[in-house]
Amino acid sequence: MTGHSNAVERVMFVDDTTLASASTDGSIRLWSLDPEVAVARACAILRSPTFDQEWSAIMPDQPHGCPR
Repeated sequence: MTGHSNAVERVMFVDDTTLASASTDGSIRLWSLDPEVAVARACAILRSPTFDQEWSAIMPDQPHGCPR
């Protein structure tokens, strides 16, 4: 997953569902820790259905979530 264009210097939990990261590029990013959001982002990055074996390696605790 992309976000910062330089090194990350700090990471902290905002709450139980959000992680914040701050970079030397001056940006701050908020990251959802919700598994459904992670699945949606992974599918958007892959931009194509994945095979069950590949999915299991990426998201071992989640059922196959990308459209086939």
